Amino acid sequence: MDIFAFVQKKPAEQVLEGHFALAELPRMIAEKAPGAPDEGGFQWRLSAADPAETKPYAAEMPEVKHFLEVRAEGEVWLECQRCLKPYKQRLEAGTVFALAASEEEADALPILEEGADVVVGSKDFDLAELVEEELLLAMPGAPKHEFGDSECVRSGSRKVHRQQKQDNGAEAGGKPHPFAALAAIKQGKTSK
Repeated sequence: MDIFAFVQKKPAEQVLEGHFALAELPRMIAEKAPGAPDEGGFQWRLSAADPAETKPYAAEMPEVKHFLEVRAEGEVWLECQRCLKPYKQRLEAGTVFALAASEEEADALPILEEGADVVVGSKDFDLAELVEEELLLAMPGAPKHEFGDSECVRSGSRKVHRQQKQDNGAEAGGKPHPFAALAAIKQGKTSK
């Protein structure tokens, strides 16, 4: 898409909305849990950013003429790091971007800790790549079921913890676990 033509439109026309199927976002497919369904997708919205929202950014970047807002939301199947089973994770992303005309212009803009990110526009702007990038940044660092999710509790970490308790501190091979021996010493018991 020609992003420069988009920002020149009348304000009422500076909105695009759509849907990307998971299959259209290759880096999101790579994050999908093994064996999980290929279903899902993401609703997205691209608009010229509301001037009231961009005032703080515009003060820091007076040379920027246009700001864009990208929003995306949807669900993807991820692998829970507790139980290693697939689960559906809802993702929501929203970012304001300062639109630069070239790499040189983007490099000259200040880097703000709290503020608009910079994106270089083009006549062949890849909106899918930008939406995908924002969704990847919205993903949890360690995906896992919500705490207390019954599926995760039944199959995951609590099951392992119960098994360890049943083993009475014995490691694989029948040797007592070092901390079990320490606990016995503290309690005044010794094992032979």
